[in-house]
Amino acid sequence: MKNLIEEICGLGYHPNGLSFAEQMVKYIYEDLKDITKSFVDIAFRLDEANRLKYYTELGYNNIFEFAEETFGFKKSTTYNFIAISQKFCAGMKLASDYDRFSYSQLVELLPLPKDHIRNIPSTVTVSELRELKKCFKQGYDYVGC
Repeated sequence: MKNLIEEICGLGYHPNGLSFAEQMVKYIYEDLKDITKSFVDIAFRLDEANRLKYYTELGYNNIFEFAEETFGFKKSTTYNFIAISQKFCAGMKLASDYDRFSYSQLVELLPLPKDHIRNIPSTVTVSELRELKKCFKQGYDYVGC
């Protein structure tokens, strides 16, 4: 069954020459870049607010209280944002060694030493990362797991 756009256009191709399916994939990749930028921005700003104690000016005792009351973030979420900023970011950007990973992957990578992360591909799932962490704890490297 054709979608409405294909029926209206009658071609099955987007004006830029890509099929509608290919264009959809392109749009999702672009949107994923926006998601990455957003979580990195949030991580940087929470880290900065914590370091500079901006939360006190707003009447809060700590960054966790501030983030929960203001944004509804659990303490673990706030902790993860700040830790990602400190470990994987260079200012408001992910460092080039880590920009291939999603937020969820980076959360799982937080406890690992940077030299262990170097060989981990971006295609690894969160559940696979959890298994890898178990291997690393047992003394195996990525290849030996």
